[in-house]
Amino acid sequence: MSGVTPREQKPNSYGIDSKVVVMGLLDNKPLEYLSQIDGLEYSNEHQDYRPISDPRFNRYADITPLLDNLEVIQSYRHARNIQRTGL
Repeated sequence: MSGVTPREQKPNSYGIDSKVVVMGLLDNKPLEYLSQIDGLEYSNEHQDYRPISDPRFNRYADITPLLDNLEVIQSYRHARNIQRTGL
């Protein structure tokens, strides 16, 4: 998702949409390269990510725990009574 605009949106005087909803937080993939998450914490007390045991994906980490903490994700789930299961 990117560049989402309201249906009733009309172009401004430059011919572009004046309101654009940036959906970056909702477009994150749950897998990330281990080499790109060196600032995230992984310990017994706190886990921003989970290592992946499958050898085909050993360069990746599951960052679902980090995404689960984003306020926009929590608000969306709360509004729709969605709860994560099976983790």
